Amino acid sequence: AYALEYSGKAAVTSVLRSDYSKVVDKGFVIDSCDYGHVEGFRTTHVVNSIEKAKFSGPFGYIVVTTKNIPDITDITEIIAPVVSPDSTIVLIQNGIGIERDFFKKFPKNVVLSGVSLIQSINRNAYVEHTTQDILKLGYFNNPGLSEDLQESSCRKFIELYNNENVDCEYDNDVKFSRWRKLVYNACL
Repeated sequence: AYALEYSGKAAVTSVLRSDYSKVVDKGFVIDSCDYGHVEGFRTTHVVNSIEKAKFSGPFGYIVVTTKNIPDITDITEIIAPVVSPDSTIVLIQNGIGIERDFFKKFPKNVVLSGVSLIQSINRNAYVEHTTQDILKLGYFNNPGLSEDLQESSCRKFIELYNNENVDCEYDNDVKFSRWRKLVYNACL
């Protein structure tokens, strides 16, 4: 969210749960290896539910950064109220095959695969960010959509996210990058 807002190219609506009250009151405190010390950061809109987020839409991109626990939470149902026909869904989550449910629920939407190589911890609206923000982005190939449309949507998000402090790059083999990261995580 900070990288998207930092560039001035995007207005972000954050849906927060446990940190909502504190962020509305004082904002996030961020200690970042990329951006330094930041006090009082809030995205353009801060809400505590998807229902409230609808009032800030429509959204060109819906970025999902929650833990991927499909047996417990169906993210497709959670985001459904804010997905429009023109929305691109960006999954910056670990997992293999995580796109399947999104293709079923949103067959006409582009779904991007984000492989994030970053170390940060959020504790009570204090974010400690200790390794450079690297994001590899590609699209999960939806056979019902043109590859040109999917790649174009991906490259536009990269343009929004990139700035002099982050390394966000197009990955034409993001499936491999996703597997490589999961094998790496499994070793740890």
